[in-house]
Amino acid sequence: LCCELLQVDPGALSAALCARTMRAPGEGVISMPLPVAKAAESRDALARHLYGAVFAFVVHRINQAIFRRSNSTLTAAGAQWPHIGVLDIFGFEFFEKNSLEQLFINYTNELLQQYFNEVIFDNETNLYAREGVQWDPRDFPDNSVIVDLIGKAGTGMLPMLDEECWLVGGNPEQWCS
Repeated sequence: LCCELLQVDPGALSAALCARTMRAPGEGVISMPLPVAKAAESRDALARHLYGAVFAFVVHRINQAIFRRSNSTLTAAGAQWPHIGVLDIFGFEFFEKNSLEQLFINYTNELLQQYFNEVIFDNETNLYAREGVQWDPRDFPDNSVIVDLIGKAGTGMLPMLDEECWLVGGNPEQWCS
């Protein structure tokens, strides 16, 4: 059923999930079977990716429908178009044990919170300026330290992990050092 829905050959999907293929200098392409646990990790990674792709597709289609429905009524320059959004206010929870999936969920929530802060507080700043209201912009929360710790290119945990995964001989000890 999965192959039918994805419109892929069952043998090709099986080979992609159950074998590691690499190009070795002077030897061409080498394919080695993965242990069952690694193949299961591949399957689970594909499932997570598909879930994310379906979620993004659904949000995109909802936004398209909202845009089409309201397009005729909102024609003024700079008008704000209706859209669907997802928000979790400062989503990091503290658990005894946390999964990688929960980390990704929480990181995504932090990115959404950061976006929300920037949009809302920028609008508030502009409104206060127009109305002559005195205020201190430092009153608003800033979660950029958390976002940078996890995702900043070059120094963030996830980009460094990604880089370590691409290294030949990369390992957890090297990543943590």
